[in-house]
This record gives sequence, structure tokens and C-alpha cells, in this order.
Amino acid sequence: MRATCAALLMTWLAIGPTLCKAFVPAGIVQSTASRSASRFCCGRRRLPCVTPARLPVPHSVPNMTARTPGALLNNAETPREVLDATEALILPGTETRHETQWVHQKKRRKSAALALSKLADMLVGSGASNRRTQILQDHLFERLIQLTAVAARSEPSEAVDVVEEALFNARCSAQALRALAVLAPVSGLASSTLEELMREVLQGTGGGRTGGAGGLSGAELSGVCWAVQHLGAADSATAAKLVEVRQIEPIQLGGGVRGRAGK
Repeated sequence: MRATCAALLMTWLAIGPTLCKAFVPAGIVQSTASRSASRFCCGRRRLPCVTPARLPVPHSVPNMTARTPGALLNNAETPREVLDATEALILPGTETRHETQWVHQKKRRKSAALALSKLADMLVGSGASNRRTQILQDHLFERLIQLTAVAARSEPSEAVDVVEEALFNARCSAQALRALAVLAPVSGLASSTLEELMREVLQGTGGGRTGGAGGLSGAELSGVCWAVQHLGAADSATAAKLVEVRQIEPIQLGGGVRGRAGK
């Protein structure tokens, strides 16, 4: 009996592999062999072996914050980079319902005003006249002016403080006016755009009050009055009202203009 079993075992060892290759798919044989080897490769404890090929490959997480308009503007080092970054800002009328919320409007307008200020800082002086001409004639600059002149308006359901909203829009408009004055002359700058910016500043004065939480400071109004005059819009009724409000608290004029305002 033992001789018979031994003979059968020897026969199986001789022809078994050939039968497996003939009737069992190669993938199953290899998988079974791999599992069997992994059970015994670590010795008596029979722990599974984890080879480097089986380790999960770490996936890099993209930094989405670095692609936001605000981050792009902060990292921009040339006028071209500033202008290209503004292309990520959404034009009014193309927003989704989510993007019309006050917090998102506020971010867009702040970014637009910042872009204008950075361009003004980079393109000031006669040495930058050629670059300034190229930037001012770019269609993205015209688009940026449209974005800058759009006030951020909250919905009643958002419960945004009225004074906070008016003061924010006024400061963005004041920043834009000062930047445009530095970049002047700006071809294609519509008088209606200037009028809208001046109206926003006037609304931020808190009904003629300067300083404190009720309105813009006297220094801010001085810069606006200088900008309006430099942009050739001093003859409008809104500009006259701004000068009137400015004269309530006379201080030395900013923007390189010397003297004191007064009646």
C-alpha cells in the first residue's frame, strides 16, 4: 500500500505541473504561487511580505489656494502677470447664484482695486511709458475697469451692515480713482465709470461726516479729490459735492498736492 502511494506521489510530482499549465490559467497559478511564497517568506510566523511594488503611491494634493485671483495677484511681479491674473475674476452678469453672495462680490471688487493699484505702482514714471501704453491698450485692462466699477451689493437676507457695505465700496472706489489718476491719460475711460466711482465714494462719507466709522477719512477724500481733478472730472456735480464734503475737515492735501482745503 505504501509502495502504491509513493508511486502515485512520484507520478503526480512528475506530471502535475504540466497538467496545471494545460488546464489552469497562468494568472491563477502565478497568484497562488505568490500567496504561498508570501506566507512562508517571513519564517515560522507566516507574516505576509509587503514588497515595495505593493506599497501605495502617494498622490500630491494640489494647492488650490495658490490659483485663486487674490493669490495670483499677490504673487504677480510684472504688469503682464497682474493683468493676466485679473482674467480669473468673474464679470458681472456671469456669476452663479453662489458667486453673487456678498462675501464673493467683496473679494472680487477688492481684488480688482488691488490690481489697478499694483499696475499704477509698477507703471509709474517716464521709464515705464512703453509698458504702460501696452497695458492700457490691452483688452484685459478695459475688462479690469469694468470689474472695478461694479459695487458689491448684499442681499437683505445676508444681513450685512449698511454702513459697512457703503464704506467698503467707497474705499475700493477711492483706491481705483487714485490708481487711474496715476495711470492717466486712460483712453476709453467712460465718464459714466468715473461718475459711478465718485458716487460710491460720496456714499461712503456717511452723509458728510469724515473720519471714524461713519465715513472716509479726510486723507482718503483728499486723495480722491486730487484724482478726480487729474482725471478731468472736476466739473461734475458729484465731484463738486466731494469737494464740499472734503472742506468740512480741512487738512493738508495728499497725492503730492500742497496746501489746505477750505471755504
